[in-house]
Amino acid sequence: MEFNNKKLEKTSKLINYVIAIVLCGFLISLSSKFLDDIDQWKERPMVEEFTDLSLRNENNSEIAALEEKINLKREKISNLEKTVRIANSNYSKAKESYDNWLKARKTVGSPNEDKEVISRANQLDEIYKTQQEWELEIARVNEDIQDLYNQQKEFYEVIQQDEQRAYEEQEKAYRKYNLKIFLIRLAVILPLLLLGIFFIVKFRKHKYWPLFLGYILFSFYAFFFGLVPYLPSYGGYIRYTVGIILSIVFGIYAINKIRAFMERKKSELKESTRDRAKKVQTETA
Repeated sequence: MEFNNKKLEKTSKLINYVIAIVLCGFLISLSSKFLDDIDQWKERPMVEEFTDLSLRNENNSEIAALEEKINLKREKISNLEKTVRIANSNYSKAKESYDNWLKARKTVGSPNEDKEVISRANQLDEIYKTQQEWELEIARVNEDIQDLYNQQKEFYEVIQQDEQRAYEEQEKAYRKYNLKIFLIRLAVILPLLLLGIFFIVKFRKHKYWPLFLGYILFSFYAFFFGLVPYLPSYGGYIRYTVGIILSIVFGIYAINKIRAFMERKKSELKESTRDRAKKVQTETA
């Protein structure tokens, strides 16, 4: 009979713990879902909210206008390069013709004094000068393009500075946003923790204690572990501070209980053996 009573007691405790754990698991799942949804109660600050759109549009318009000028300059360079290629081809042909003519010509006297030789040489020089002028023009246009690029760079720097300012302001707003969301979560979870502490104090002997125990485990988990993914940099201080306070409160409670138990045992030991035996018999009965 004694074995059956012990077995029944163990089975009863096991069932109670299973009930508490199952209830705790469902409560934890529900609280996790709820804590995640709190993030949607307020809109996250976006960088576009802090960007100076008029400044960006104005600078983008200037950049686009400069880009059109650059494209025109590039077209001009393309045409000039075609012209230079033609000039190079003409110069090469004229030079080859001049060299061939000079070799084939038979003349008496110095070639430097020959008028036709000088005339052909001058023509060749004119072609070369024209070629050089076109190449210089290409160089000047390239310089103009570089100047336009430098102007674009200035406008891009203005936009970049404004973006940097917008990101800094967004970061500040995001920290405030995280603080608000964390305080909302804390305002939800902290009362649950306090209620769990109340259940520990008031309902430890209740016949539905397994249900209260499941809630108590959930409340402690929700506060000390469920809030962890949402803690800002300073959130740990709140959790550890509450943990210290609870440790002190439960420590004082436990110390007082132990002292009361020790005092009661001392008073019992002072009683006579016969009185204690009667009390044991009464308690057993």
